[in-house]
Amino acid sequence: MKTQTQLVALISIFTLSHTAVAQVKFNTLPDFGFGGVAYDANEAGTIVGLAVIDASHRLEPAVWNSKLAAPTTLPTRGFGGFATAVSESGIVVGSRYVEAGAGTVPVLWLNGSYQELETLGEGGGALDVNDAGQVVGYVNAAGGTLPAIWEGGKLSVLPTLPIGSAGDILNGSANSINALGHVVGTVKVAFGSDSLALKWVNKQVSLTGLTDWIETRGVKVNAAGDTLINGYFGPNGSFALATYSASGQPTTLPLPSEYSTLWGTGFSSNGVVVGFYREAISGVAPLRPIAYRNGVIEPLELPAGAMWAFPLNVTDEGTAVGYVSDGVSGNSIPGYWSLAGDGEVVTLTPSTGMPGTEVVFTATVKRGKGNVSGRRVQFQVNRKDIGNGTSSTTGKAKIKYVIPADAAPGTREVMASLGGGRYSLAPLTVNWVTTVVAAHSTSGNKNAQVSITGTLLNSTTKQPVAGQVVKFVHNGKTYAARTTATGSYSIPFTVPAAVASGTTLSVEVKYAGNVNHKAAAAKASIRVN
Repeated sequence: MKTQTQLVALISIFTLSHTAVAQVKFNTLPDFGFGGVAYDANEAGTIVGLAVIDASHRLEPAVWNSKLAAPTTLPTRGFGGFATAVSESGIVVGSRYVEAGAGTVPVLWLNGSYQELETLGEGGGALDVNDAGQVVGYVNAAGGTLPAIWEGGKLSVLPTLPIGSAGDILNGSANSINALGHVVGTVKVAFGSDSLALKWVNKQVSLTGLTDWIETRGVKVNAAGDTLINGYFGPNGSFALATYSASGQPTTLPLPSEYSTLWGTGFSSNGVVVGFYREAISGVAPLRPIAYRNGVIEPLELPAGAMWAFPLNVTDEGTAVGYVSDGVSGNSIPGYWSLAGDGEVVTLTPSTGMPGTEVVFTATVKRGKGNVSGRRVQFQVNRKDIGNGTSSTTGKAKIKYVIPADAAPGTREVMASLGGGRYSLAPLTVNWVTTVVAAHSTSGNKNAQVSITGTLLNSTTKQPVAGQVVKFVHNGKTYAARTTATGSYSIPFTVPAAVASGTTLSVEVKYAGNVNHKAAAAKASIRVN
């Protein structure tokens, strides 16, 4: 996310291109009558940003807990400010102004309570936060800015790489952080075009593969550790908007026709990218919003009367938040584009399995009769998250799940959810594990000790069933042993002295079963020599 000051600077740089393809509608968020900006949103539907609260253009950090109700404002100690990011658990970060409209200090709000973050004494800004409460942004120092991370409220300045020339003032910022603590950002020569996208893992710079890029900007890191970057790629230095995988593979995205400048701003964990571009036309050109789903351009609406549109981030559920402006008055209108669309539904197929085995949950996403690809589906078992999958061209999203080995037979509730109240429930039926006992016959002399040996196996998978008691009864006495890790057992037995030579004793080895294993039995014989 960017601060308002940074966004205003970007407005003078960007340009876009018109398309006749059906566009995703822009929806206005309520404000206090003077406009605002939506910077970020989480899957729970909370949107944060800023609201202009009076005719003097006073800015306050704003939280929309409903897309239909006016926002609430957060405390700032007097001069206003803005909220730039919200975690899935509801932690909000941003900045407050030190004086009216100038100079900022990084701030965290938890349940509406204000907490100022440490700086180097010259201010700074908070740009993103994860559920662990790790905050990233920048601090001001020596006329420039340094990329920063706060953990438990404690400031650490992140290292950068050499860029520019001796004496250059540098502006660095950490722009995004994911749940793994991976951070992306940029260091830039303040009064030049040189810039370098940076990624930090465990607070150390990680730049694998970016040597083919020049003038790069690190925008966003998603849950998988993939990043969104802007820059110039390849031997000819062609501009590209690209996603950069955690494993080090760049994928460039197609450019809109007749564009002059393009900027990516948001990147979801299921691969949706949003941004805006300026049309390559003479005179005053509109800034048009754009989205990419599965690498394909999906145009967003520039509403009638608006000249500029800025989608600033996008959730996995498909809500792209931002604002639009007429480009003349300086007023902005907060709102969102719903890439999920109307009428999307998800259905879930029932599943069956046994303890210790793997099952595959399959959900299908449709809009009307058509399949919907590229949608993140969150899966739960008995209301606990187990991960997510992304719908394919057939609309199917899948995830593997290993049924716990100690799971009792019965049904569990599985849920597949698109968010926003759109979900489907289906049962997972856990069946009894059927078992098979093998018992080997033996022979021995009178008064000699022999052993009945064999195995206890899962009859379906042929895997061993370890730690279970098997036994047989002879002349009212019970003989038993416990199965090993390989499912084998050995039950000792002393051949009675009173039995005549040539006699064959018959025994039945039994396994009584337990909460998830069915009982089994097998017969063996002992020949007396």
